[in-house]
Amino acid sequence: MNQSWLQNFGRVRMLFWIRHSTAQKLLARAGSKFRGRVSVQAETCTESRLLIGSSLENDATSDVEGAGADMLLHEPKDFHPEATKTTQFALVQIDPREKPVENIDYFEYVIRTLFILKSRPLHEAISILGPGASQDLIPKITDAALLERAPLEMSVEDFATVTQVFAMWPFKPDVLHDFYDDDMAPS
Repeated sequence: MNQSWLQNFGRVRMLFWIRHSTAQKLLARAGSKFRGRVSVQAETCTESRLLIGSSLENDATSDVEGAGADMLLHEPKDFHPEATKTTQFALVQIDPREKPVENIDYFEYVIRTLFILKSRPLHEAISILGPGASQDLIPKITDAALLERAPLEMSVEDFATVTQVFAMWPFKPDVLHDFYDDDMAPS
C-alpha cells in the first residue's frame, strides 16, 4: 500500500457493498476455484472479511473467510437502484495492513503473470515470467512442493518466495508494467 488518497493519514477501515460474485473472487483463499490475482492482492494488502452475504446454492461461501450459516440476508429493496432477485450483494469489510509487501512491483508482476497459467504447476508456469526463467529460477526454489502447486493453490507466502527469487534474477524483464504513453501515440 503506497498510502495515497484515503490511506494518506493512516489505515482506514472500509465497508463495501459489492456483488456476491465479486466478493467470492476478492476473498477466495488458496485452492479455491475463484482464486485469482485480485484475491492474492487483497490477502496481501488487507485483512478482509465477509460481514453480510447470501447463502446461494452452489456458491463458494465455504471458500470465503468469515462466511457462515448464520449470515444475514438482504432484500432487493435495500439497494438503489433496487437489486433484482438474481443479483446478490455482500457487505465486505476491508482493513489495510500496516506493513506493505516487499518488492511490490516485482510481486505484482509475478502474480499477474503467473495467473495467466493459473491451473498449471509452478514448474511449468514459471517459464512465462521471462526467457530462461524455468532454467534459472526453478533451481533457486528449494521447496519442491511449491513447484508442484498451481497459482490457484499458492498462498501469499508462496508468491513472496517466488517474488524474492525473481527479484534477485539478473535476467528479469526490464519493463514490468503494461502502459500506454500518449507521446508515443500516432497523430
